[in-house]
Amino acid sequence: MENSGEWSQNKKIIDTSKATFRRSMVKELPYFHVWFGLDKGYGHVIEKEKSFPFWFGKEILAGICDLPPNVWRKPKKLNPRDNPDRIQGFMKRWKKWEWTKMLQEQ
Repeated sequence: MENSGEWSQNKKIIDTSKATFRRSMVKELPYFHVWFGLDKGYGHVIEKEKSFPFWFGKEILAGICDLPPNVWRKPKKLNPRDNPDRIQGFMKRWKKWEWTKMLQEQ
């Protein structure tokens, strides 16, 4: 809401659950969109691209997760050799939210 100017041409927040996503958002303009499920979400048309920070999405997610800026702004490099262990750990934690299993059962 704060990023839009007082004289903006487009709505500040666009509810994309009322119409399809493509019909809700303005064509050929940059936007930021957040999905809440398969058919619900909110979008915002970015009119002043230069004043919109490229880390905006990261900042919002970091705020939700209570992460300090040093974690999401300049993350430390991880060794690729550690990836198999990290992937297995993630898959174990993700198991209760794994919705793609429903697609395989059908």
